[in-house]
Amino acid sequence: MFDQLFTRPQARRRHVNSPLLKERLDYLGHRAEQGYKLPTLRLLAGDLLRIQNLLGLANSSGAIDPAALEVRVKRYVSRQPRNSHHKNERRKRIFSLAVHWLRFLKRLRLPSVTLPVYQPLQEDFAHYQCAQKGLSEATVRQLGGYVEDFLHGFFRNRESSALPLQA
Repeated sequence: MFDQLFTRPQARRRHVNSPLLKERLDYLGHRAEQGYKLPTLRLLAGDLLRIQNLLGLANSSGAIDPAALEVRVKRYVSRQPRNSHHKNERRKRIFSLAVHWLRFLKRLRLPSVTLPVYQPLQEDFAHYQCAQKGLSEATVRQLGGYVEDFLHGFFRNRESSALPLQA
């Protein structure tokens, strides 16, 4: 693929001799299957090299947290000699690509989602509104938002193990 992307032998060698060759080729092939054109793939190839060096992906096999990723990308982009508008756009582009690539590699550590302690109460209320009162989905969704705001405030300073209401 690098033969198609780069005409200069030095550029091809740099990409072929860098770590994670198979992973980068797999990702670029994936993007090519999605219809990405050669100029875009060329830009992605260069950014993938920067990202792997920035994150030290070749030296570790662990998952990377999105917050840590954002800090590293922000630090990297802030060192680049461009005006702030271009830095912000570049930061967004590199961060987005890094997230997609890490997800593709299954090396993105997604934060664990814990449901609030009041989730069963909210679901019971929505079921009651829909089944017993016959309200539309839109109305149930709107009322559910009000109930969620109330329950969130109610349980904010209470221990999660103690539900005051028992069914």
